[in-house]
Amino acid sequence: MRKLKRYYDGELSGKKFALWGLAFKPDTDDIREAPSLEIIAELTAAGASVVAFDPEAQANVERLLADNKQLSFADSAYDAFKRR
Repeated sequence: MRKLKRYYDGELSGKKFALWGLAFKPDTDDIREAPSLEIIAELTAAGASVVAFDPEAQANVERLLADNKQLSFADSAYDAFKRR
């Protein structure tokens, strides 16, 4: 987040980001202590929107963050990139 904030001079509002990989570790659906959750929270709190994809953990994040209107989910990594 520090690098993103520095790159955009702290102006994240209105920006749209693709996020690939939501789980704590690859090839699992485990989102306990997943850094992606903090990244999503910080980006959306700053006014950015996020399009996320993870073939294993996506359903868990969808359930956990269902109320976050600035977060959407893609069907593939490429789709997340196209929609960002």
